[in-house]
Amino acid sequence: MQEFICEERIHITEISDTRYQRCPQSAKKFISLEEIMPEKDLMPLSRETLAEQCAEIIYKNIINMKPGYEPGSRLSIKNLARDLGISETPLKIAFKLLESQGVLMIQPRKGTYVAELSKRDIEELLAVRSGIEGLAVQMAKGKFSESRLHKMETCLRQCEFALAHDDSEMYRENDAQFHRLIVGAANNQRLDRLYVYLTASEQIINVYSPRSKDAKEHSTVEHRSLLMKFRSGDERIILAELQRHWNNSTQRVLEGYRQYLKFTNLNLDLQPE
Repeated sequence: MQEFICEERIHITEISDTRYQRCPQSAKKFISLEEIMPEKDLMPLSRETLAEQCAEIIYKNIINMKPGYEPGSRLSIKNLARDLGISETPLKIAFKLLESQGVLMIQPRKGTYVAELSKRDIEELLAVRSGIEGLAVQMAKGKFSESRLHKMETCLRQCEFALAHDDSEMYRENDAQFHRLIVGAANNQRLDRLYVYLTASEQIINVYSPRSKDAKEHSTVEHRSLLMKFRSGDERIILAELQRHWNNSTQRVLEGYRQYLKFTNLNLDLQPE
């Protein structure tokens, strides 16, 4: 059994089988600390690095709906520290990090809970994200370099391959990269950082609305149409196509959300707004 040593001289052992998290429809069957940091990088860990690893594990457990990590579930730092074999300090930092991304809710004197999203929350997140992409196109004046267009084409081919082989993780990574490339065209670091933060928060939507294969296929077809418009260099045409794509995407996500509520008998739409 491998051991990792952190700065505090705490031994972090490989998580036992019962504590691994499964990643459905993915080539990776389990996530553990060692997968997040390759062996070649295993050097004495700082408290911050360890906190980031913990945040990644918690985040993936939430996205993959591991028992005990469902929306509204209360998370215990004490229990997590015991399960991971580490002190509570890096977990407290991890909780703060995830709270800042909208993944967790920390309520003083009550505890820490996995975030719950209402229909309005989802609509707002998607509206802001689409707005950022539209702003990026305007800042770039509709001009995309050949190198960027080539990378977009690669992402689309990878998405198509992932759909053909039922690889959800591969699809999700390339779908996200396609959209990051849109924002990157603005060549604006602040916009890039804002978008990264927003997409981290938005991933929690996947818990409520995991996209069906049919929805992914529709999205990929729309991405192919978008790429054609990007090649035109016409800002007006690009913005119109981008808005159509986000209108359709929002409707697909909200339909998935309605199905989720029906399946779980939740009534999150009735939360106070």
